[in-house]
Amino acid sequence: MKTFKLRIVTSRGRLVKTDVESFSGYTTEGSFQILPDHSPIIAILKDTDFTYSENGVKKSIRLEGGIMKFKENRLTITAARGAAV
Repeated sequence: MKTFKLRIVTSRGRLVKTDVESFSGYTTEGSFQILPDHSPIIAILKDTDFTYSENGVKKSIRLEGGIMKFKENRLTITAARGAAV
């Protein structure tokens, strides 16, 4: 299965660094899902729970105050706070 790089950094340091099949949640504009080879995007994230699929296992994470950037199969998220749910 095709994957992309996911990196989530908070004010306390790196929270996640892994390869994933998908990432979904909410921006200030509405819901979204990122899959491999998605077009480039920069967005402000809502303070909510997000889900991602790693090796076929669905995982959840709570992020607050985040910005995401997806380009060249790399999703980078910078958030004020975050924690696994």
